[in-house]
Amino acid sequence: MKAVILTIIAIIIIMTIIISVGFNLNPANKEDRKVLTKETTLWLKSVGNNFKNLVGLTVQQRWAPDLNESRLNKSESKSEEDNSSSQEGRK
Repeated sequence: MKAVILTIIAIIIIMTIIISVGFNLNPANKEDRKVLTKETTLWLKSVGNNFKNLVGLTVQQRWAPDLNESRLNKSESKSEEDNSSSQEGRK
């Protein structure tokens, strides 16, 4: 669990650095820190929404195959025929 938390924190730090370089921000400047905090927060919200949408789509997927009822009925009737013919052979 510690590794997961450390990985998440490392990703946030790396993305904060990427945002500060991309926007040409100086973290020593107060106004730049505000912009950096705002942009990092917006990025985190975006990641959270993307994760929520991904989980929602995953939950809505039909993972089990549909059983074809006619195929199921054919296999049941065939097994019944096999059982009846084997019982007739015993008589």
